Amino acid sequence: MHGSVQLDHREHFFGGDASARSSEFDLNLKIHRQRLIRLVLGLTGISVFVLLVLIVGVSWRNSINPAGIIIHHSATRYYTTINAISSVHASRGFGTFYWGKTYYIGYHYLILGDGTVIATRPEHLRGAHAKGYNSYIGICLIGNFSSKENLHGEKGLRRPTLNQMHSLYDLCNQLRKRYGFSLNEIRRHSDVNSETECPGDRFPYHDFIAKLSDGSNDIALTKSGTAPTQTHPSDADSGTQGYAP
Repeated sequence: MHGSVQLDHREHFFGGDASARSSEFDLNLKIHRQRLIRLVLGLTGISVFVLLVLIVGVSWRNSINPAGIIIHHSATRYYTTINAISSVHASRGFGTFYWGKTYYIGYHYLILGDGTVIATRPEHLRGAHAKGYNSYIGICLIGNFSSKENLHGEKGLRRPTLNQMHSLYDLCNQLRKRYGFSLNEIRRHSDVNSETECPGDRFPYHDFIAKLSDGSNDIALTKSGTAPTQTHPSDADSGTQGYAP
């Protein structure tokens, strides 16, 4: 009987020890879990902080204080889509990251044949449209205004439309008021790059600058005082009139 009592005590002792070890294990597991959660939260916080620093740093590096305006033509057909231009520019490495988004079209604005103005990158984001002059705001008119490349209009609009010129006039005036650009700071792509004819010899640059100078948006009249005429069937098909300087 004495042996039986000792056995009962021994069973009670070992049973209590197992229970204590189980409680200690649960406690350690809880502590490790809490530490793991704190570690994950800490790493997440660090990752978010690093990501924010990168976003701010890259965006700041890609920021500009606009210095002027560069005018382009797209050298594409009238019905060229925004996605098509974006794809071409993306393939040429024009993509620029800015405050959480990558902009692929190198110009800041596109002006369609009907005069619609589309903002394609923020004005304070560095452009990708004119080497050495990407601190300038790039404005591109859809069309190919080069008589050499597009003699008969087979490559799109041969001249900018009246609607395009009116929109360009209004946009340039807005930008001039916003940033204080002088007329000398409104240039053609060919003015800053001798290897290109952009925006083409049919773009009425001097006439346009004269209109900006005298504050007249009467683009319907040319220097000679004659009204513009349809320049090509492709212009007429678009429902717009070609601007003939």
